[in-house]
Amino acid sequence: MPKQVRHDEGVILNSFQNPILKFDIHLAFACLREAASAKAGILTFEIRNILGNLARKEHLTMKRGISFTLNGEPIELEIEPHLTLLQLLRDKLELTGTKEGCGMGECGACTVLLDGKTINSCIFPAMEVEGRSVTTIEGLTDAQGNLHPIQKAFVEYGAIQCGFCTPGMVLSAKALLDENPKPTEEEIRNGIAGNLCRCTGYLQIVQAIKAASGQM
Repeated sequence: MPKQVRHDEGVILNSFQNPILKFDIHLAFACLREAASAKAGILTFEIRNILGNLARKEHLTMKRGISFTLNGEPIELEIEPHLTLLQLLRDKLELTGTKEGCGMGECGACTVLLDGKTINSCIFPAMEVEGRSVTTIEGLTDAQGNLHPIQKAFVEYGAIQCGFCTPGMVLSAKALLDENPKPTEEEIRNGIAGNLCRCTGYLQIVQAIKAASGQM
């Protein structure tokens, strides 16, 4: 086997952190050494294919550190870099109040607040929250577990039926009222336009948001 290929094996092994992948690479090169009679060009092609697949594995499995503020508390942990924020919240941090609906950023069930602004967590890369502040529905209650005024209004005005869209809807309402404490009905409807509800017909939701703003 050409000396250059042997040298490359050592360089490449040192560039990977995952011990299982290191072993895979070592085996791959061992197999290639047995094919020493093959043309160098074929060896190079095979090596590139093998390393491309292994690099993708490494990218998906190697965890990276992230730190951010979640519901007012500092968070530091290591996660796989391909996770969405929704996966991080539900699967890693067990905050299941945030719902997964369409998985495409269309229905709003996964809405959370990032630095006070609404985002669809199902399509938002978890790594992008580094150094920022995330608020989920769990973060709206106070230290004694009392509901936020918006949540109380949703209960009072019957704006909750199946409840699946409610966490995202409440957070969209909060973002709206934080920016515009006395919105018109049109502004309320525009503010929740990214959140789909298949139960209430939106009337009760609009009334609840009006009530939370002190207009009813």
